[in-house]
Amino acid sequence: MPLHRSLPRCKLTLLWAVFACALVSGINPASVYGQVPSTEEQQWQADQLLEEGWQALRELEGDPLPSLQDALAIYQDIGDRAGESRTLNTLGYLYDLRGQPRQAFEHYQRALTIASEIENRTEQSRALQGLGDICQTWGGNVGLFCAVNSERERQALEFYQQALAIAREAGDLTQQANALGKLGYIYEKLEQYEHAVESYEQQLAIYRQIEVHPWNLSFLLRTLGHLYSGLGRDAEAIDIYAEFVQIMERFRANLQELPAAEQQEFTQEFVTSTYQAYANLLRQQGRKQAAQQILELLKVPQ
Repeated sequence: MPLHRSLPRCKLTLLWAVFACALVSGINPASVYGQVPSTEEQQWQADQLLEEGWQALRELEGDPLPSLQDALAIYQDIGDRAGESRTLNTLGYLYDLRGQPRQAFEHYQRALTIASEIENRTEQSRALQGLGDICQTWGGNVGLFCAVNSERERQALEFYQQALAIAREAGDLTQQANALGKLGYIYEKLEQYEHAVESYEQQLAIYRQIEVHPWNLSFLLRTLGHLYSGLGRDAEAIDIYAEFVQIMERFRANLQELPAAEQQEFTQEFVTSTYQAYANLLRQQGRKQAAQQILELLKVPQ
């Protein structure tokens, strides 16, 4: 068991472990080693705790909250405001996932205040996107700050537009892509489909520049394909669907060792409707054989 889990507030290095346990025990840590942990050691420890919390959050394993709270406390102690803002944003995301919008909103606001003061554009963009997420998802449940009913989408739109502008100032492609994806989603909800397509196309252009997980790319392609088709832009939809199929077939090839029932469940949930939409477009263009080949891919070997 890692030291930081087996001893309260103890950290990974021996020096910090002695210091932290001495505080809990009421012992003057200087009397143990003659000195307290250096700022560099505390910085390293906070970075490790933040990474540990973020990893637990990504992998949905364990409770990220203690690590993130400890990281935040250390960053505050050593005056690392960039680390503090970064951790507050991560805590905001965690509270949002846990269905605690007020706590999430408060953490995003604190992150935004600090990031604005130190001109950290990446964390500003993250915080603004987080605030947009909260208002868009939870609306008036957050309190008076967020709008209610249909106005929540327009309020979220403003947050995302600000986030995108700041990310562009910073040249942060990852945050630009994130903000563009959220803008596209809001435009869809507002039935402004041309604007949605424009946002998603810009997001796709960035995805082709940076390293992005194929799963994220596939979801974007599916969404863009459906929008192209709905707008009568069939040729573009066909090209996008073709790329989606290539990615999905690689995923499905990796699932072949699973029972047929589980493969079928994956196919039904993520693949079937898009393959059928693709095949329908091919048929409309008189490409019946190509359409049938796509539909044949939906069959799961028994």
